[in-house]
Amino acid sequence: MRPSFIYHQIMKIALISDIHGNLVSFETALKAIEADAPDQLICLGDCAADGPKPHECLQKLKSLNIPVIMGNTDSNLLSLEAQKSPDDDVVQQNFNDIEWWNKQQLTQEDLEFINTFYPTFSVDLVSGVELLCSHGSPKSFYDFILAITPDEEVAPMFSETTASLCAGGHTHSQMFRRLEHRILINPGSVGLPFNRMPDGRVFNPLLAEYAILEFDAENNLNVSLKRTPVDKDTLEQSIRDSDMPHKDWWLQDWIKVSV
Repeated sequence: MRPSFIYHQIMKIALISDIHGNLVSFETALKAIEADAPDQLICLGDCAADGPKPHECLQKLKSLNIPVIMGNTDSNLLSLEAQKSPDDDVVQQNFNDIEWWNKQQLTQEDLEFINTFYPTFSVDLVSGVELLCSHGSPKSFYDFILAITPDEEVAPMFSETTASLCAGGHTHSQMFRRLEHRILINPGSVGLPFNRMPDGRVFNPLLAEYAILEFDAENNLNVSLKRTPVDKDTLEQSIRDSDMPHKDWWLQDWIKVSV
């Protein structure tokens, strides 16, 4: 049985996801979230891999004592071995090298903490509204849901839940959409947000993304998809201070944009 919290008052929940070992963006997001004063913070997974501070992000997350969902990269870190990609796939090999380095930075305590992450997490909100949290979908942390993903592809991913409010991450893109009687929410990515261009290119805006869900006194749901600026110099210094491989490659796609 999934654990749940039950509240009988106005309810405000903050959702974060996809920290990806980026401590600077993680701390930036937490500072912004603190100003929103939520009753509960939930992390939707992918916490340590692919960034310069995997151990530090897990330690920060553990200190918060909040529910954390198991993401695909979290699961991978538990059994990861060094991998070799085809010679022509430089991008994938760079990620493989970084993730293997990430694994080497983790302590046994870190791995034990990851093992405590939930497959899904359910919160009973006011007036019986259930919030179901997962990473990709309730069926798989690999499920990929964008605002443009056809309903007929998404519906089977939620066929075994009655929750009317569902939150997930994984795509690194913020989303609010309806699926039949359900509302689907993606808070975006704290540590590795994606801006997808029409030509297929992807870059990383210097923003930390999160979401705030709030029920007012009349039980109306308000959803705010939020983004807070991340300081480029601090982010760059964070990676320069680490021994992570492919530093310049990792930094090259970070671009300052307006919030």
